[in-house]
Amino acid sequence: MLGPTKGAARIILVGDAAHPATPDSGQGASMALEDAQVLGVLLCHYLRGLHPDEALPKVAKGCEDLRIPRIEKINNLGKRYLNGNREFSCFKAAVRDLMVWVMCHLPLRVMLWINPTHLYDGVFLENPDIA
Repeated sequence: MLGPTKGAARIILVGDAAHPATPDSGQGASMALEDAQVLGVLLCHYLRGLHPDEALPKVAKGCEDLRIPRIEKINNLGKRYLNGNREFSCFKAAVRDLMVWVMCHLPLRVMLWINPTHLYDGVFLENPDIA
């Protein structure tokens, strides 16, 4: 999804085929699931009133518009982690491991309150071309 040719014609690439994740980000599968969710929502929306030949270019553009900022953010974080992991002290590793445990045990509502950026509902409400 990172360029005009990724969603061209009748093929829309998702996941690592569209945007490989850095190995240190650990987000390849989750980004593919997010891609699939956004693709599904946009397909449902645009196929309601348009012929598939008209809908697919709009779906491809919508996917790119919604996903590119998040993909770039995740890949930039992965690059930063890659550089930061080279000099990782025992204390930093312990703090990281504790935070992973805490985040895995927090209720979903708290997680959404901490970082709701992975939700696209706000984007659909703010962008009349998509909603």
